[in-house]
Amino acid sequence: MLKNVAIKALNFISLGLRILRFPIFLSTLNFVKLKSFQN
Repeated sequence: MLKNVAIKALNFISLGLRILRFPIFLSTLNFVKLKSFQN
């Protein structure tokens, strides 16, 4: 029982980190695109 709860918590945390990382990834992509267009 406790093991299942721990696994669910870990999955939830990793999902949250992925959701947080996605906008950062998009903004860095846009930044790189802008820099390459300026050159």
